Amino acid sequence: MTKQLEFGVIGLGRMGGGLAHKGLNEGLKGDSIRRHKKYLESGVHFLDIGTSGGVAVEKDGACFMLGGDTSVVTQVEPVLLKIAMAGGYVHAGPPGAGHFVKLVHNGINYGMAEAVAEGVALLESAPLNIDVAKTLEAYRYGTVIRGFFMDTVAKGYKENKGIGKIDSYVDDTGEVNWLIDDALHMEVAIPSITAAVFQCIISRDSNKYAFKTVAMTRHIYGGHAYGHSKVSAAEHYQGREGEYYYNGIDPNTIVHKKED
Repeated sequence: MTKQLEFGVIGLGRMGGGLAHKGLNEGLKGDSIRRHKKYLESGVHFLDIGTSGGVAVEKDGACFMLGGDTSVVTQVEPVLLKIAMAGGYVHAGPPGAGHFVKLVHNGINYGMAEAVAEGVALLESAPLNIDVAKTLEAYRYGTVIRGFFMDTVAKGYKENKGIGKIDSYVDDTGEVNWLIDDALHMEVAIPSITAAVFQCIISRDSNKYAFKTVAMTRHIYGGHAYGHSKVSAAEHYQGREGEYYYNGIDPNTIVHKKED
């Protein structure tokens, strides 16, 4: 919640009571709980409303996830139900629950997006001349992975004629970092979501200090080459048999893909 809006809520309380909601998808569940208690002292009933739907909200409606006292939630339910997508409404629980449920949603989003992205990477890299665009389109129908993400990836892949010209820098606003912090405090393991967040961070690492340090260390203790090595490439493929792995290519001629 912005300070301007927070001051406005405080002002509303001083005017004789009222109802305020926070639907900006910002802050930790703890912030919502704290604000609920704080504003209640001024006669303001505070609701935290997680909102999702992406850029299609205007056309399809949104999903609203509420946290707050039942007696107050019932006052806004009729309005939210009118603008929500059918079925896209839940009073998730007490103050703080709305934003926490939305935060978990964001974490699932990251994990699912990363899984789809890794699948695309495998399709692109396999030495089988796979028609990736048609494969992604087929995934949309009848498979257990059909759904919004596959629709989005298949659409984007087709419109961009692949992913070759897409910038690999992945930006994010940091909300799922808060979810990881919550998970640590609750001692709940969320390895897939955490790995997805770190993948975003890795994509933005132009310095690559960690990779350079590993390369330096391997060079010192094992004599491994800096950069690409035909010897290492050949060893990497030793023990693999058949054209599936090489597609008829001599492993001694393999050159790993490098970034532009």
